[in-house]
Amino acid sequence: MRSSEIEALLEKLNGSGSDEEWRAISKLRGLDNLPDVLLEKFQRSKRYGARASCVYNCIRYATTSDSAFQLGLAATNDRSRVVRYRAAMLLAVAQNEAAIPYLESMKLKHKESFADADSAILAILHGNPNLFVDRNNSGMVKLNIL
Repeated sequence: MRSSEIEALLEKLNGSGSDEEWRAISKLRGLDNLPDVLLEKFQRSKRYGARASCVYNCIRYATTSDSAFQLGLAATNDRSRVVRYRAAMLLAVAQNEAAIPYLESMKLKHKESFADADSAILAILHGNPNLFVDRNNSGMVKLNIL
C-alpha cells in the first residue's frame, strides 16, 4: 500500500464509529506495522476523536507490540477523557506492570479518570484484563477485543 493511500485511510479514523471508519481500519490492518503507524498518527492528531481511534485500534496489539504499549502510555496524559479511558483499557489488556506508574499519575492528574486508571491497575495486578470492565468482579462481564 502506498503512503498516500495509507494517509487517506488514516484521515478516516475520526472516532465516529462510522462504516467508513470501519472500512478504513479494516484495510489498514493489512499493514505489518499498523501500531507504529497509529502511534505516529496519534502524536500528530489535534482532534480527540482521531487520537481515541488510534488508541482503540491498537488495543488488539497491546500484548504484542511495543508501539501499541507506548501509545497507551502516552495517551494516559491526554487532555481528552475519552482518550484516557481507551488508554487505560489498552494498558489493562497489555498486562505490563510498567504501566502502573503512568496509571497512578493519571489518577492524580485527571480526577475524572480515577476509576478507569484504578480498574486498569487492578486488572494488571490480578492478571485479568476483564477486571477493567467487570468493576464489580462479578465474572459476568468480559472484555472482547475485535
